[in-house]
Amino acid sequence: MFRRRPLRPPPPGASRRRVAPAVRQALIRAHRALERGDADQAARIFHRLAKGFARRRMVLRAAGMLLEAAHAEALGGKARQAVENADRALRPFTHTPVPERVAATAERLVTVLRRGGHEEEAVEVERMLEDALQQAGTTRREVATRFAAARARQRGQLPAKCGSCGGPLLPNEVEWHGPDSAECPYCGSVIKVE
Repeated sequence: MFRRRPLRPPPPGASRRRVAPAVRQALIRAHRALERGDADQAARIFHRLAKGFARRRMVLRAAGMLLEAAHAEALGGKARQAVENADRALRPFTHTPVPERVAATAERLVTVLRRGGHEEEAVEVERMLEDALQQAGTTRREVATRFAAARARQRGQLPAKCGSCGGPLLPNEVEWHGPDSAECPYCGSVIKVE
């Protein structure tokens, strides 16, 4: 008789499952839309992906996609929508620890909002992030210190983009699997440093 494995997160340090080919194609379309300057199209794709991940109870990936949608909306000048999506992305982490890469993506959103002249919205996202981190028992400074330590252990340079999905690879947003390999935060592919 066929038995389905129970749903549980992978053990610490183990690579998560890579995303399905259709999801990878959607990620490619979203990243290409951002490269073309079509932030609205990218935000729609990221929203659709977030809903799919949420239906499958993949909270971390859903939060990541919501933050990417917020980032696209901020780039497109829709600061209020970006804040609402950031709130929805960070809300699940009021009772569980905030993964560091979610914090890094939220920090990137704050930077984009500030560059766009949306100081009030940037402060609001910062407050939400600080509240979520406080619930997790950490601070933005501690997270930044851990990022700096991980970067110091890194041997080489990450490629600018993931070869599988085209997503941007930033050292503080990937999950490191040692000094010379990291996991793409979008599709889960293992990336070797150059």
